[in-house]
Amino acid sequence: MSHIGLDIGFTGAKAVVFSLEGRILSKSYSDYGSGYKSNLLLKNEIDPYHIISAVKKVLRQCKSTSVKDKPKTIAVSVSGDDLFPADNEGRSVYNVLSAYNRKPVKYRKLILDRLSGPDNIFYQTGQVLETDVLGLPRILWLNDNIDDLFKKTWKFLCWESYINWYMTGFAVTDFSNASRFLTFDIIHKRWAKNILDAFGIPENTMPDAVQAGSFIGKIRAGVAEELNLPPDLNVVAGGFDQATAALGAGIIEPGIFSLGMGTVFASHWIIDEFTKAIIKEMPNNYTKSKYRNKPANALTDSGVSLNTMQNRAKPYPYCGYLMKDRYMGLLCNFNGSNAINWFFDNLAAYEKSRYKNDVYEYFNKQISSSPSNLFFMPHFTGATYPTNDQFSLGACIGFNLSTGKADILKSMYEGLAFELKLNYLNLLSVSNFKIKNINAVGGSSRSKAWLQIIANILNIEMKTLKIDEGGCLACAILGAVYAGEFSNISEGIKKLVEISDTITPERKNAVLFEEKFNIYKNIYSKTKSFSKFLSILKK
Repeated sequence: MSHIGLDIGFTGAKAVVFSLEGRILSKSYSDYGSGYKSNLLLKNEIDPYHIISAVKKVLRQCKSTSVKDKPKTIAVSVSGDDLFPADNEGRSVYNVLSAYNRKPVKYRKLILDRLSGPDNIFYQTGQVLETDVLGLPRILWLNDNIDDLFKKTWKFLCWESYINWYMTGFAVTDFSNASRFLTFDIIHKRWAKNILDAFGIPENTMPDAVQAGSFIGKIRAGVAEELNLPPDLNVVAGGFDQATAALGAGIIEPGIFSLGMGTVFASHWIIDEFTKAIIKEMPNNYTKSKYRNKPANALTDSGVSLNTMQNRAKPYPYCGYLMKDRYMGLLCNFNGSNAINWFFDNLAAYEKSRYKNDVYEYFNKQISSSPSNLFFMPHFTGATYPTNDQFSLGACIGFNLSTGKADILKSMYEGLAFELKLNYLNLLSVSNFKIKNINAVGGSSRSKAWLQIIANILNIEMKTLKIDEGGCLACAILGAVYAGEFSNISEGIKKLVEISDTITPERKNAVLFEEKFNIYKNIYSKTKSFSKFLSILKK
């Protein structure tokens, strides 16, 4: 048998057919088109039509019925947080407000007030309002700007529930995506009635939520015929793309982290119990048994306050994982490979035209693994977590007449790695576990020069994987487990996820980078006034 992994990314959709041995039998990709890009740039909105059009295109192009072993299942990995109100025909009442749309941010204070502060929100939903524009703030903006929103809305659909509805007629999402709505009880794995009632949101407007890998339904006959898919194809629940990326990177036990080096930099880890994420920050008289006997939103009675915790360190968001009874932590930096793309688009246009697909290798050959002579603060989209300053701007310090393009690129590699280190240090200060090693995935993980710099800065071992289609592979494994071809997810991961390369820190350079990092972490505070002035000037 074979299985289809469908990935709904930020810029396009991808479908991959995997054999049971992990071989790619067929693969296709399509971006969302110029209309999508125009809408995103001008309005920071996404028309669901562009998404479903790309999904249809990649599934047709994949020609899954032509492979020898016909696909048995399909599951979808989707970019998180996006949702839109749909009527009972699945048509959008309004577009998706994209992650870059800042309109819903103003509702954070209202949410904090009505839900009695960040501690209640974190312990019940696993979410931290500062990290992202989650589902609830978007719903509140929609309700303030669309007359009779809840009367017009059948379901608030994320991409997973939308695609599942299209394929089966059932609007179903998994726990990892439901967690990103900010209306989901992460402990009891159900929609949080107290949160929905606080804002007058009907519970029946939420999609059904199930464990990843659960059977949703057979593909509708008309859809199978339209997309040239097997008529007996089983649709199973997939997950939030960060969770599928983690699973596809082999993250099945605590202590092993993944690092997604895509447009956005994201790192993931898993825990067995949600309480373990914060146990280090609890007061001395706090006991786990006391917590376990109390509802998740009642911790304020024990005197525990996230406000107190945040004076020392900031917690990270958690969601339900694709493995039963486990949770995934996430740190996310929107300053990722998009910053490197800026370099190649604006500073290396000549080299791009000359070296084409080899342009990255051309520059990487000029980059050593020792510290550069520049400091680069890559705040292209502001300072993200844990600083959270949307007005902070990028900065490069140390130019002289001998500075070349490769020097700038190298300093950008370092800056992004320094930002990653800031986050890991913050994480470890609030959590009670250690990082054993990091499995790197995503397009930029192909750069050994960059991975060596990251290993040196973090002073930790980095590993790469043989299959770099982690999200789609995770979906295929979920399908194979449902079909009974693997006894459980762990068996599927152990058989299909293989390490390709290991990058070990260089002791001498690790020491030098530690010295440089101690200077780097002060640059933000030193340049904050400049960023503020330039932000005012821009207005």
